Amino acid sequence: MNVIEIKSVFFKYQNASVPTINNVSFNVKEGTYSVLAGLNGSGKSTLSKIIAGLIAPEKGEVVFPLNSKVGIIFQSPKDQIICGTVSRDTSFGPQNLGLSSGEVEMRTIESLNSTNMLSYAKHPSMALSLGQTQKVAFSGIIAMHPDILILDEPTRGIDVGAKYEIYTIIAELAKQGKSIVMISSEMPELLGMSDRIMVMCEGRVTGFVD
Repeated sequence: MNVIEIKSVFFKYQNASVPTINNVSFNVKEGTYSVLAGLNGSGKSTLSKIIAGLIAPEKGEVVFPLNSKVGIIFQSPKDQIICGTVSRDTSFGPQNLGLSSGEVEMRTIESLNSTNMLSYAKHPSMALSLGQTQKVAFSGIIAMHPDILILDEPTRGIDVGAKYEIYTIIAELAKQGKSIVMISSEMPELLGMSDRIMVMCEGRVTGFVD
């Protein structure tokens, strides 16, 4: 079953001379780990925001199954950290889903444990390294139990050790059956780690590696 259907999507920023996204179509199957790879400026991040519903396409559509829950991780993890401590930030999403306090606490502990950040639960959110901050961003999204994850360059700017910790987290989510679309300019590192790589160039998807 397809969990994402992208149908003839176009998008052009105001005052741009050419479309950033130019007639892009592809499907993502349930439970697969897909990578959208390409050079900087190829349109990957814009497409990730369109898929996540943060930007509306000018033409075309993005279709999900009814009641699908979609989570997104941004390039800059500090952009999605909103609370003063690690535990409060992780619990923010489940609280806003209207879950019971017991369920919120359980999800917070489980999510922080899955990212190896439980020992930092009481730490100030803004006193962490970039890699740790990205793991907290993952914790907050994981705690909401999304069906689909859109990951926009989640390892950009972090050191090698933290990068492979993030890759490990993503691989575990894939094993759990999450449907993942990862945006990345690091295609050689991702060969063999994903089910499918889609190559993007100048606003178009120009090839697939299965």
